[in-house]
Amino acid sequence: MNKNSKELLTAQPLQILIKLSLPAILGMIVIGLYPLMDGIFAGQILSERAMTAVGIATPFTYINTGIATLIGVGSASLLSRAIGEGNQRTIDKVMGNLCFWILLLSAIVTVLGILFCQQLLAVFGAKGELLNLSTRYLRIIFLGSVFVNFAQAANMVMRGEGLMKRAMLIMAMGAGINISLDPILMILLKEHGVEGAAIATVTAQFVQAIVTLWYFKKKSEVVKIGLIRRENEITGEMFSVGVSAMLMQVLTIIQQSFLYGQAFRYGGETSATIMAATLRIQAFSFIPLWGMSQGLQPAIGANFGAKQYDRVKKYLMYSPLVPSHWQLVFGCRQKLLPSRFSNYSDCPMKHSFWLFQAFGQCTAFSLSMV
Repeated sequence: MNKNSKELLTAQPLQILIKLSLPAILGMIVIGLYPLMDGIFAGQILSERAMTAVGIATPFTYINTGIATLIGVGSASLLSRAIGEGNQRTIDKVMGNLCFWILLLSAIVTVLGILFCQQLLAVFGAKGELLNLSTRYLRIIFLGSVFVNFAQAANMVMRGEGLMKRAMLIMAMGAGINISLDPILMILLKEHGVEGAAIATVTAQFVQAIVTLWYFKKKSEVVKIGLIRRENEITGEMFSVGVSAMLMQVLTIIQQSFLYGQAFRYGGETSATIMAATLRIQAFSFIPLWGMSQGLQPAIGANFGAKQYDRVKKYLMYSPLVPSHWQLVFGCRQKLLPSRFSNYSDCPMKHSFWLFQAFGQCTAFSLSMV
């Protein structure tokens, strides 16, 4: 058990919660920059239609996020509890099992996604040039599924080990690459600029996956990648823990399918553009809540595994404070300055009133999730 693992079991709960949550929140904000910056650069460099196309495709990228969450959250929970119990046998199986399921599920998503992404996007009501643009973007994203899923799932395991700062730095590196490549590739590829946005995202996730793989093979003191195979002993528990987190992504896809369908049906492309800008910023505002839960998970898991239930209760008592304050501050800013957000997304100023109304609903939703 390394120094970080020991701190989870001995340091003051509030101190540990702050220490783990701040890097986790920053790390999740960094992840949120991927779709946000793709949309902003598409709107500023390419066109309003390109921004809408990226926005329409974004919910289906949650298929990969759902897989990464299913495997990553489940594996991180197993790891943190095994650390608390001092169960090295389970610790040694976590990463090999994770890699097996990432490879299998990513291959399935890649094949099905490439074959059927156009039909999936048509469910939203997209047609014509908008459907063509969003299909071109999404196919490239699906091609990089294995890198996206491994980078995100393994990063969750790193956080389960209590290494929040290291996990955040690796994610920040990926986001920096994505933000740097986005405008360059969009300008260079010109009429294929939408594909440039997708290539920038996949390239960033590829580099992040390589660095993460190197860490677990060479640097990690606790968790190593051993034999890549299905571990029946831990697979069931991994899925049972991770499925609830995955369902949040599935329900997001269903919810946004309905919202985009209604937008296209009653307002056409203009309403879809407003919806794309609104949902992108709403998702970004929700990310710190997810980051808070990521910071909370290793602390609760380790103490639960060590049977220190009083400490678990203290963590749960402190956990709602930061997310509630964040959503109140961000929500007030959305309500008071909607035109600022429309400028960031290249959404026309004349639509600011509707952004104002939509942000109010988004803020209420985010607060309900705390």
